[in-house]
Amino acid sequence: MSLSKEKFTTRLRKAMAQANEGSARELDAEHDQIELHFMGTHDLNLESALDRVFIDDEQFFKVIDVSVHPKRDGWFFMRVSGHQPASIEQVRDKDGLGPFNVMFPA
Repeated sequence: MSLSKEKFTTRLRKAMAQANEGSARELDAEHDQIELHFMGTHDLNLESALDRVFIDDEQFFKVIDVSVHPKRDGWFFMRVSGHQPASIEQVRDKDGLGPFNVMFPA
């Protein structure tokens, strides 16, 4: 089974919307600034973050945490797990959000 970049992007947007709905720091629906924790820390827009976390249609990181940033107004937080890339069948939620794990700040 494969997952195109377009479908991967749709799942990320759903994860971001869920994180936004459950946060006390609700963001504008069009907001796409992301602090990405993967091979360092990077401040990126959505498209640039996708370019870093989408491997190809067949391989994916198993878990990618997504939340509204707990300390930066107007930003999302993303963190890639340390697992080796795997098929879509082996990611966190293959039938739902795929590798995306929605987190909520404490």
